[in-house]
Amino acid sequence: MKIKNYAQEWLEDGGYALGYTMSFLPEMEDMKWILEDRFKAEHYRDYNLRSLHIEFVELTRGSKNV
Repeated sequence: MKIKNYAQEWLEDGGYALGYTMSFLPEMEDMKWILEDRFKAEHYRDYNLRSLHIEFVELTRGSKNV
């Protein structure tokens, strides 16, 4: 199955209802648990931003300052 088809099917299976779109999709490895846990797109965005921020801080200042 092509990735685009997989993404479209995932959206139709519940992704749209959670606020995801073809232009805002989670990582493929996260798709299963997102539907299972009904994890909304707005929370996923915040979850990813926080993860990126923590990674940035660890790289620039060290993990003890998180």
